[in-house]
Amino acid sequence: MAALWYRCGVVMAALWYRCGVVMAALWYRCGVVMAALCYRCGVVMAALWYRCGVVMAALWCRCGVVMAALWYRCGVVMAALWYRCGVVMAALWYRCGVVMAALWYREQMSPFYFKFQFRNVEYSSGRNKTLLCYRVETPEGATGPLQGYMEDEHATAHVEVAFFTQVLPHYDSSQEYEVRWYVSSSPCAACYTKMADVLRQRKKLRLYLLMSRLFLWEEPEIEVGLRCLASLGVRMRMMKPSDFLSVWETFVEKEEDMTFNPWEDCQDNYQYYQSRLNTFLK
Repeated sequence: MAALWYRCGVVMAALWYRCGVVMAALWYRCGVVMAALCYRCGVVMAALWYRCGVVMAALWCRCGVVMAALWYRCGVVMAALWYRCGVVMAALWYRCGVVMAALWYREQMSPFYFKFQFRNVEYSSGRNKTLLCYRVETPEGATGPLQGYMEDEHATAHVEVAFFTQVLPHYDSSQEYEVRWYVSSSPCAACYTKMADVLRQRKKLRLYLLMSRLFLWEEPEIEVGLRCLASLGVRMRMMKPSDFLSVWETFVEKEEDMTFNPWEDCQDNYQYYQSRLNTFLK
């Protein structure tokens, strides 16, 4: 270990090695500037920030994940850009209650990921996240439809709720919105309640919900949630083989010569789930 510092609270620097960990730090202790660079277990992180509540910036890499952030801490502007597992996201917002906007891009999912997550099996073992592919017919005067896909891992809430705050945060009550969702699983009971609250406020938003599987359909609250959404005008049904094909063509990254071949029990499982859904909505 080696260390050099000025004890009057001005400058400190340290370099040390322990258990294969190398860390180096230099900082100015009067609350002005701090910088750090460290390496541990294949993780490289670097940070530079101004501690007087003004500017902070960070760049780090961990397990193939690169993230960068720059923000102004006085409640005015925040911006972030990060990359993880082929996902690039960027957000810019004004925190004083005036303007908020978000833009993110998900690279198309792999064929394997699509077939695993969207497969309409009866028991979804190992499928512990929800994928939501969306298409929004934007208000009059817009350049074209908005489309993309989300998943729970990269959303601040379940995707069904995060959609309204991240994809469609601004709602113009004078315009009509046509929204189509392809979801790998139907919403949970808590999401039904939150979705209903949003739809009651956004009366000109028309939601068409296509589901691969029914989540915990044996639970009474799931049936109640489905009926609640139907009463609010949400059109819903289970995904047919043709719907899986639509997702494949739009949201899956594939070679030009790759084609979608429905799994063996795709049609049978669709009919099974659709019969359950019809029973709930009677």
